[in-house]
Amino acid sequence: VKNNNKGKSMAHFDLHEQEQLSNLKYFWQKGGKYIVGLVVVAIVAYMVNVGWNMYKNNQSSAAAEIYTQFTEVAAGSHDLDKMLKLTQELQSKYAVTEYSSMASMQSAEAAWKEHKLDIAANLLNWLIDNSKDQGLVNVARVRIADILIDEQKFDKAGKSPFMDMQLV
Repeated sequence: VKNNNKGKSMAHFDLHEQEQLSNLKYFWQKGGKYIVGLVVVAIVAYMVNVGWNMYKNNQSSAAAEIYTQFTEVAAGSHDLDKMLKLTQELQSKYAVTEYSSMASMQSAEAAWKEHKLDIAANLLNWLIDNSKDQGLVNVARVRIADILIDEQKFDKAGKSPFMDMQLV
């Protein structure tokens, strides 16, 4: 049997190779558990991120389905009760999505047109408290001022909605 290791057997290394192996063993004994721990933490963090993104996508898809139903009602029959029911569902289940804010704004407008000012104001206040879209929040504040003017509450209309409005 011919040995292709150029005169070295697996058990025999030159001094430099033995020193490198010794350093590697020492490093692994001292820091190996930290490296393994770091790799495990990185894998877990990646899996949590993937899971969170899947959850957000599922939430967004479900909210989009409800919002599609909402827009069909809003564009078709203009049935305020159905619109409010779908808006309530979006607000309770999918408040973090923009679909709930958009449905709240549209439902508030429909309620205002039917002179149901309390319902419109409640929807707009929900939007102000929960929406991340500062543009929608500012529009909601202006619309609340309109409602207060309609109710002839001029002192409140001039103050409250604009006090903490952030101008872009």
